[in-house]
Amino acid sequence: MDTQISGVVVTVPPARLVEASRRLRALPGVDVHHVDVATGRIVVTLETSGDVDPEAELRHIQSLPDVLGADLVYHVVESGADSESVGGGSR
Repeated sequence: MDTQISGVVVTVPPARLVEASRRLRALPGVDVHHVDVATGRIVVTLETSGDVDPEAELRHIQSLPDVLGADLVYHVVESGADSESVGGGSR
């Protein structure tokens, strides 16, 4: 079964960071790694597997209240010993 890991930068109004971070943490497969109070940016990873569509999950994040934008910055597909990455990260 493939596991897909996506790195996403979520932008919200700085005054709404606490509430937006709480909503993101409540989503299955989402881990919040960094919150930048000055810019209103939240760095998250989204891990999906099986038949869960990571694009649909990204669109769901984009539709959350207070979310001004959610940008995919990294994506990797891991299938057993094979892996394939796309984005700005390095392996």
